[in-house]
Amino acid sequence: LELSGRMKVEPKGRPAADPALKLLSMALAEHRTVVFYYESVSSKPAVRRVDPYGIVFRGNAWYLIGRCHMRDDVRTFRLNRITALNVTEDMFSYPGEFSIEEHLDNSWQIFQGDETEVVVRFSKKVAPFIEEHQWQPHQKIEKDRTGSIIYTTVVKGTLEIKRWILSWGEHAEVIAPEFLREDIEKTVGAMKTKYSGKSAGEKSKKKKRSER
Repeated sequence: LELSGRMKVEPKGRPAADPALKLLSMALAEHRTVVFYYESVSSKPAVRRVDPYGIVFRGNAWYLIGRCHMRDDVRTFRLNRITALNVTEDMFSYPGEFSIEEHLDNSWQIFQGDETEVVVRFSKKVAPFIEEHQWQPHQKIEKDRTGSIIYTTVVKGTLEIKRWILSWGEHAEVIAPEFLREDIEKTVGAMKTKYSGKSAGEKSKKKKRSER
């Protein structure tokens, strides 16, 4: 059966083979519901019953997108957290209006959430690296007279873009939204606390000397 448009592999990274891919591909082609045990980072491990809508490779990992019967909503599942996968005899009707491209539109990578406009100022030093890449389809970049740039985009959820912003260190500053600015400030404060004083290695050496 036709699988066109239901499997998407981003050119970035190398998709490692996953034992679940073969079963999920069959379930996708035959419109069959799957059942598996899922160990989520944010919730307790549970058995999930899902109608598979698509498979995506992003950020060096495979993801299943489908309607979760437990949540009664379209959810995303990382394949390496799926165990005891079984393809059932139950068939489902694939929603004609569903599109993986539209579903992932405005996601920074794969995570979903409330659509939020994010505005970030990047210093002159890293501005060329931001400008040379199309990070998001709907991004907007404006230069100011100092040589720094203002980067604006809309994302579904801010967790992934928060990690990206932090990766630019002191060269990135969140202008909006305020809650993301406060979240990053809190994270940086926690990092400062962790890295202040003696390193873990020095503390370990001191402890060993005291035990002699």
